[in-house]
Amino acid sequence: MTEKFDETLKIETITSTQRVRCQRLANLLVRGMEEDKVISLANVYTTKEIPHERYTIPTPEHAKHWSHLKSLPLQPLLDVEVGILIGYDCSLALKPIGVAEGEDHEPYGVKTPLGWAIIGHGVESKGVTRCHRLKTSDGTVDDILRIVEQDFLDIRAQSYSQDDVNFLKGLQQSIHQLPEGNLELPLPFRQKDVWLPNNRAMAVQRLQGLKKKFEKNPMFHQKYTEQIEIMLRQGDAE
Repeated sequence: MTEKFDETLKIETITSTQRVRCQRLANLLVRGMEEDKVISLANVYTTKEIPHERYTIPTPEHAKHWSHLKSLPLQPLLDVEVGILIGYDCSLALKPIGVAEGEDHEPYGVKTPLGWAIIGHGVESKGVTRCHRLKTSDGTVDDILRIVEQDFLDIRAQSYSQDDVNFLKGLQQSIHQLPEGNLELPLPFRQKDVWLPNNRAMAVQRLQGLKKKFEKNPMFHQKYTEQIEIMLRQGDAE
């Protein structure tokens, strides 16, 4: 039975790291269109859309250009969106049970429990280079602690101060994950009982100053709004 859970994913690429809210489906069952074997996917993470280029999907039209591929029972390209990506963490779904080879540097066919696929079919757009390496991981308490410890790297060769030790100890004891998947950390105050003055007047004054800046500079207003929308969409702000 497929189960559904709310999650926060940490997605790392070459240029950035971001956290996104999503749902995780456990034990999702899939089967090839012309196959009998049913495969269980341990963890599947949801996303609003899967970016892709339809012309890069191999079809019988592509295969007919190669003598060793033209007889493969490939499915025609359907007028539907890509609904799921299956990665190498599910080795059973990608296990080769047949290969249609050609000459060196030619594309080849691979038969898996989900059906036939073509590797290296050569359908590329001029000037476009693709990278197919992707790594994601669940955001954990250990991830947050490692990030926080980066601030202490410059003094680690010496030693932690007592304040540093107390802060990290308190962090380890108090950090926890909220039901919606976010991680909640304590503020690094020296004392437990801290009285904070009411700063509403200062906040309103800064807000009014920001409003005037928006009115004077529409371009700044637009870019500011776009950045806030990105933070909200990625779950970095509420």
